[in-house]
Amino acid sequence: MDGLNALKELLIGGTSVRELPASIGKLVRLQILSATNCLSLVRFPGSVCELKALSELALDNAKILELPESIGDLEHLRRLSLKDCRGLGKLPESIGKLGFSLEELDISGTRISNLLDSTIKLWKLKVLKMDSCFVREFPRCIGMLISLEEVHASWCRSLEGVIPDDIGQLCFFRELRLRGTRISGLPSNLQYMLNLQTLDLLHCDILKELPTLPPKLSSLDVNPDLKQKMLESSNFSHWWHLLQ
Repeated sequence: MDGLNALKELLIGGTSVRELPASIGKLVRLQILSATNCLSLVRFPGSVCELKALSELALDNAKILELPESIGDLEHLRRLSLKDCRGLGKLPESIGKLGFSLEELDISGTRISNLLDSTIKLWKLKVLKMDSCFVREFPRCIGMLISLEEVHASWCRSLEGVIPDDIGQLCFFRELRLRGTRISGLPSNLQYMLNLQTLDLLHCDILKELPTLPPKLSSLDVNPDLKQKMLESSNFSHWWHLLQ
């Protein structure tokens, strides 16, 4: 493959490829590498991290067990999708080195249970998807993810506790999906998240009350008992139309 100097996209999704050759690192202009639904893909060579022009890497449904520690060297990577890589149990510490490039990270359906402290260095991150994984808590100091707009954490059965208050510092945040989690509380400063439009709390059975909601909220999903409680409270009269 080292002769394909002009190649910009490599799409091998749905094939029976078991491993990528080390020579893939010589595709100096490669921008998109998609190996989604390669159900036999078990090896991911570290030479991929030599692809300095790579902006999108998608490995959904691959059987890989780990990512190379040098993943942080992909200085132009904007999207990293690891959805349903069920053998993947952690992210490399170097993920924080993508702070000035990574805009979307999808770890849905993986075995990842801990978002490393280095993830708070992802200052350009706009979308974090972790549906149906084993993450137990939000990153500490999540307010440092200053570009964050969306968090998708539906059916993270291990996710519990109170969402950190500093999430209220996220000026661009507009979508929070926590359906089917075990969270017990939302931050008291939720009302100051002026761009929050979507809040999905359906099947959050431990959650018994909500703080004052932000003014631009246009979509709200909660359990029937919590909905009734809100309808009976004058504190939520501004949002009754969302509960009908």
